[in-house]
Amino acid sequence: MHTTIWAHRGSSHQYIENTLAAFKQAIDDGSDGIELDVQRTKDGKLVVIHDENLKRLTGDTGFVWEKTWKELQQLSLKPSKIVSASNKSIDTAIPSLEAVLQLMKETHLTVNIELKNSIQFYTGMEEEVWACVQSFGMADQVLFSSFNHQSMHHMSALAGVDRCAILTSDIHYEPWNYAEAIGVKSIHPALNSLQQRNLVQNCHEKGLKVHVWTADEEAHIYAGLLLEVDAIITNVPKKAIALKKQIQEDGGAKALKSVQSLGLSLGE
Repeated sequence: MHTTIWAHRGSSHQYIENTLAAFKQAIDDGSDGIELDVQRTKDGKLVVIHDENLKRLTGDTGFVWEKTWKELQQLSLKPSKIVSASNKSIDTAIPSLEAVLQLMKETHLTVNIELKNSIQFYTGMEEEVWACVQSFGMADQVLFSSFNHQSMHHMSALAGVDRCAILTSDIHYEPWNYAEAIGVKSIHPALNSLQQRNLVQNCHEKGLKVHVWTADEEAHIYAGLLLEVDAIITNVPKKAIALKKQIQEDGGAKALKSVQSLGLSLGE
């Protein structure tokens, strides 16, 4: 089975999302890749954080682009209930993109960098992120994605079509043709999109890879595995790896029963 497992914002079920601790745990869990989010501070620092507004993650009511790098370093990320229950040492620091790339450079893991540039466009971010990746010699290890499809069209001209993907949350008509028109070689559809008839098959026939997000429940992980998506993006990579191994051992019988018990369609 060629499906790979990517840790969504790191192993974010055990550590605070998008922290170095979460990414280290993803490595220890045996993940094939990690997914992270990048934004830019007021003074031009590329930082790894998901929300544009800092309220949920830090309690501060400002936006990432309003803060300097020094100001962000003074904020502490809040652990969620599930992270608090882990009784692990909590990493509360917002990391720079450089720090994460330095960590991942010596690994085999794919690094999916999502540009969070749909609300604040962060003009010039594509060039800056690409230059940062190149400075670490990691061009062949990194994939770029965004909900801003204009950005990915631009990034594909910089980094190449094989390194770029469009993120989607809605059900698109013939997304394989849409992605081809934009000039990317991967799509990252939301989990519910797997119910779209022959989505994975049609994408593969067009030479596109399918990386689905975010699958945490057993039946949802099974669905991605049975459809042979190219990657499952999950908050629970260790669990997904175990389910993948189980399918390899029993041929998918338990997985199919689990999916059918929820009345889920596999889009075929």
